[in-house]
Amino acid sequence: MLLEGSHNGSGVGTQYIRQGVFVTTVASPQKELLVQQTPSTAILHSGLWIRRATLRSYVENTDTTRGIDLEAHSNVDECIPICLPVHGSRLPALHQPTSRQCHDNKSFFDVLKDLLREMPWFSWSNLLYCMDLRVPVGMHYVKFQLHPDGFACVSDRPEYPPESESARYRPTRNSIEPIPSHVFLSYYEQTLDFGTDPRSVLDQIVHKLDGPFSSLQPVEEGYGLEIEEGPNLFRLWILKLSSVVVSVLVGVGWSASGRDIQSGFAMTTAILLVLLAFVEGLSLLASS
Repeated sequence: MLLEGSHNGSGVGTQYIRQGVFVTTVASPQKELLVQQTPSTAILHSGLWIRRATLRSYVENTDTTRGIDLEAHSNVDECIPICLPVHGSRLPALHQPTSRQCHDNKSFFDVLKDLLREMPWFSWSNLLYCMDLRVPVGMHYVKFQLHPDGFACVSDRPEYPPESESARYRPTRNSIEPIPSHVFLSYYEQTLDFGTDPRSVLDQIVHKLDGPFSSLQPVEEGYGLEIEEGPNLFRLWILKLSSVVVSVLVGVGWSASGRDIQSGFAMTTAILLVLLAFVEGLSLLASS
């Protein structure tokens, strides 16, 4: 049954109950139609309205969730897994500087130097670094197993991650030539120019695309870079030569002051043995 009424100009339909009958008003530009419905029809229409509202809410929530997921994925920083030796431990520790920290060649090597010098101030390791007796002597692309304590067990030394890992790592095998170890060390020591491309070296380092490793996993496999350290042989040779020179000068001075060549020779030998033993101890610490 249709009931005609006046239009209020709002352009919006309404629903209400009149004498136990569900009534729907439908707005039109000229007039307002009142659609009188039976209770069963009203229940059916109400169910359809609720279903449409629920579907609309689900679509909006789904679109919002997808947008949040895409935004979160785009905000994930790539990281560079680097295994660095720890004094007193047989296993290297994993460090994961992000792409924001390492945005070009220079920033990457600056971060690497800071990580290598990150140690307690009063320690033998810090003394070795201050004297430049322990230096990086090798760089390797490795496959490792990361433990929850942050230490990594190196299991293999492939050139790059396999192509099956292209969704998680870059570069992968056969996509680009890896940097030889001696060339990498030349860049680290700044004896080789980076060239005009500010990312020429950085893009050849293994990056993890989906962010840092999680510490919640018991054991997790991954790929990255391993820095091998060793003694600075040239600096140790300089120390040994300096020890010989100092011992001889002290012995000569002792002999000249006391005019006793024999005692001067004994003094030279004693000082030389002490200094050489000290240098040899530093060499063993740098090699450990």
